[in-house]
Amino acid sequence: MNYRKISSVCRSRLAKQELYYQDIIARQDESRALWHDIKKYMLAMENLVSTKTRPEAESQLSALKKKFSSLDQMIDTGNSIVDGILNYGSNKADSLGISINFNLWLDTDLNISPVDLYIIIGNTMDNAIEACDAFPAHQKPSISCTLRQKNHVSAL
Repeated sequence: MNYRKISSVCRSRLAKQELYYQDIIARQDESRALWHDIKKYMLAMENLVSTKTRPEAESQLSALKKKFSSLDQMIDTGNSIVDGILNYGSNKADSLGISINFNLWLDTDLNISPVDLYIIIGNTMDNAIEACDAFPAHQKPSISCTLRQKNHVSAL
């Protein structure tokens, strides 16, 4: 057994998990702030509707929808390891201007070791992001990530 390789993978896994948890904390803080702002938006909307200021009401509603759209971007397959890997990759790609379309159908128990998941999925995501990032900014391709499991067989 190659202990150096296992140690390296474990360190990488830990680093990605820490980023995943930091992302969760940031999203929770964002959710808290949004719920705080909802009361203000509701009062503003009530006022705009009562004064029949439709264009301003539509503008405020659009701004509210935009704020809430960021909450839908968290990946939740039910498998925390896969979620961590994919959320990390998604955030990394997003920061580079690369979009990812996910198509995920998984059981919560994949019967694959966490180390193997990080090697297979993590390396695949990293390679796809690196390849897309090599393109000029105005020609960035998108990534399509399909991960499916059927009858205990997983396909990426």
